[in-house]
Amino acid sequence: MQPTLKVMKRIAFIFIAWSLIYLLPLNLVETLSVAPLGPITVMYQGLITVFKDGPWDLILGGTKVHLWYLMSLLLSLAISAVFLRFQLRIPLLVLAVILFAIGLAGKAYRDTPLGFIVAFNFRDGPFFSLIFFVTGYFLQRRGPNDKWLVPGIFLTVLGLIMHFTELIALHRFWGTSMLQDYVLGTYFMGLGVALVSLSNTKYLNLPLITYFGPFVLGIYVSHLGFLTLLKPLNRKYAGNWIWDITYILLVFFLSYLLTFLLSKFRLTRKIVI
Repeated sequence: MQPTLKVMKRIAFIFIAWSLIYLLPLNLVETLSVAPLGPITVMYQGLITVFKDGPWDLILGGTKVHLWYLMSLLLSLAISAVFLRFQLRIPLLVLAVILFAIGLAGKAYRDTPLGFIVAFNFRDGPFFSLIFFVTGYFLQRRGPNDKWLVPGIFLTVLGLIMHFTELIALHRFWGTSMLQDYVLGTYFMGLGVALVSLSNTKYLNLPLITYFGPFVLGIYVSHLGFLTLLKPLNRKYAGNWIWDITYILLVFFLSYLLTFLLSKFRLTRKIVI
C-alpha cells in the first residue's frame, strides 16, 4: 500500500497546486489596468464561482473544469487499492460497472425512462473513471499482446459508431443535448484505443510522440491557461481555418514549453511531471 499512498499524495498535490494556480488572474496586465486590487477581485470572484454550486464541485473538480481528471484518478486508485488489497477483483469490476451505469442514468440518459435527475455531474468522481481504471488493471495483468491490434481497431470503430448513434438517438427522441461527456459507446472506444496502444504495433513506433510522453501531464494541466490567454485572438480570428489549426498548435506548443521549463527546476517539477 505504501507505493499506492505515495502516488495518491502526488496526485493530490498536483490537484491542489493547479487549483490554486488557476485562482490567480492569468492576464495580470489587463487585471491591473482595471484596478490596483484587480487581482484580488479576480481571485475572490473565482472562489465565489466555484462554490456557487456547492462544495462538491470544488472537491471533485478543482477550480478549473479539466482538473476533474486528477481527482477522479485519485479516487479510482484509492478504491481499487482497497479492493485489491483483499483480493476482491470481481467485486471491484462489478462496482465499476454499477457506478458507470449510475453515471449514464444520471447524465447522458437522464431524460430517458431509465434515467434520473439530480444536481450532480456524474463525470466527476469514480462514476466515469473507475471502469476505465479497472479495465486498465486487468489489461496490465494480461500484458501487451501483438494480437490485440485487430480487436482494438474493431472495438474503436464500434465504440465510435455507438457513441454518436446514442447521442443522435438521445437528442432525437428525448431532446437531450448532444454535448455529453460520455455514453455507453465511449467505453468500447476507449477500450479499443487501449488495445491498439498495447499491441506494440510497429506503426505506433513514433519517436517524436514518445518524446512528449513524460510531458503529457504538464501539458494537460496547463493548457487551459493558454486557452484563456489566447481567447481575444480566438474571438478575432474564429472561423478562419488557418487560425483554427494554428490555435490548437499554439496552445500545445506553449503548454509544452511551460512544462519543459518547469520540469527543469526541482520545486516546480513536481507539478508537471
